Amino acid sequence: MEKRKKTDKIAKWVKEILKDDYDKFDLESEVDPKLSVEENKSILLEKFNEMGYSTEITRQQVKNEEQLQEREVIKEIQEVEEQAEKEFQKSLSQIKENKNSIVDKAFETLTEFTRMVINGYVNGLIVEGETGIGKSHHILKELKPIKKKFAYCGGYTTPLELYHFLYNNRDKIIFFDDTKNIFNTTIGLELLKSCMFSATGTRIVRYSTTSNKLKVPNQFIFTGGLIVSVNELDNKGSEDIKAILDRVLYHELRFNYYERLQILAELVKLPYKDLKAQERDYIFDFIKQNTSIATTNINFRLLFKLYGMYLYDKDKFEFLAKQVISRDIEKELVIQVLKDSNSVKEAQVKWCEETGKSRATFWRIKKKVVSMSQNGVETILLPNNEVRGEIKQVVSKSH
Repeated sequence: MEKRKKTDKIAKWVKEILKDDYDKFDLESEVDPKLSVEENKSILLEKFNEMGYSTEITRQQVKNEEQLQEREVIKEIQEVEEQAEKEFQKSLSQIKENKNSIVDKAFETLTEFTRMVINGYVNGLIVEGETGIGKSHHILKELKPIKKKFAYCGGYTTPLELYHFLYNNRDKIIFFDDTKNIFNTTIGLELLKSCMFSATGTRIVRYSTTSNKLKVPNQFIFTGGLIVSVNELDNKGSEDIKAILDRVLYHELRFNYYERLQILAELVKLPYKDLKAQERDYIFDFIKQNTSIATTNINFRLLFKLYGMYLYDKDKFEFLAKQVISRDIEKELVIQVLKDSNSVKEAQVKWCEETGKSRATFWRIKKKVVSMSQNGVETILLPNNEVRGEIKQVVSKSH
């Protein structure tokens, strides 16, 4: 489909050059879908020139089109940045007036999915999202009220340990926190599938082994529920992982840069130890001024790390805080050269010279930078609904 679109865009231009010979030229086979329309035209120009066709006028056309495209890309980036900043500032101003919690709205899907497992409407939930964004906190917030009816497992576990744990908690809601290795073995996958689904309705879990290390029966009926939280789920395209995902609810938590700042802006309104409101505001302003879409660890853990540093030594706070803010240097450089250059092409040349990497890498990162600038891209923020939970109480207790 992509190649067809590019071929159609190039066809009219080629007809102007080849005129009556156009039907003799196999344009379809000459178009490379991996290249842009302008790059395809540049290659075709060389070919037409070798074939003896006059291409002087068309060379200027290509140049003009490239310049036009660069202006459009620059305009697009500027508009995206302006709109994102406008929406961000609007959201920040509304936080003070809005009684609904942005934190609750951001995690509403996760909350409702967790409740569905707790109440037996579904057998399992898999949650994927980077560390430090609050997955475990919000899951445990729903599980703690049921007390003895849930079991927690964190870190690495072997298939045999997994089987023992499932058996010993076979009638509970089990929360596997950051234990993605359970997806890395055939035995682990089969155990999870058995716990989450059965065509007959009875979920029978079996562990076939001749080892004397097995301390429990080699089969049992599982009547509980599973919740698995992972930072990154590898091989989602594999048939085994698909079979797991088909049996459960799957939720991917992703926040863009501006959404993270919006949530942090609400969190800093909440009391924390001996920090005064103006001190928490100061720390938030520091985060805004010293991070960008190239920051790799702007999350909720970062906020509380900075709280701790400020309480430790106010005079050394800024120095210490800058040491824990991580950034993607290549992405940061893309942002910088785009700001400093008169054209995207000029920025691309500077970036390639600086990094020694290819044009393709530059354009891939640039596209990601533009996407991350947009408020609403990869968003999980939902329409205003009734706020659930007591964020002030939960956050204060957890930290």
